[in-house]
Amino acid sequence: MSVTAVRQQIAAHLATGYGLTRESPEPVAFMRAPTRSPVHLEFGVGMDNTRPVDGRKDLVASDVRVLIAYQLQPKDRVSSYDAMLTFDTSIANAMQLSAWPNGPRLAALVWRSTSRTPAADGWIWIEQLYSAIHLLA
Repeated sequence: MSVTAVRQQIAAHLATGYGLTRESPEPVAFMRAPTRSPVHLEFGVGMDNTRPVDGRKDLVASDVRVLIAYQLQPKDRVSSYDAMLTFDTSIANAMQLSAWPNGPRLAALVWRSTSRTPAADGWIWIEQLYSAIHLLA
């Protein structure tokens, strides 16, 4: 499976049934330095690097970065922040291979970390990092 196919499968999976509004048309720019204001629950999926596993040429680990723009409600930021944490957890659970209805062609998808970075005007950037283990095609 190509690195492009892995990214596309993950993006398609997240775009169905998890409340995310749309995939950013420019995931790399969206993730690094947005050139426009994000939309609530807009997301981007990036593949940062790919490396061989145990010296094999056909089995690789690709680093997957999922970034989600989350806007806190201005009138109740505490409850909105708690809702963001619940949403964040639901996305991490959705990324587990057992949650995929048809299953991707991945050997494993391992959650590595989640960070939440405050931004201007009540925005939070949720960033989740995963390792996707797959055959390279």
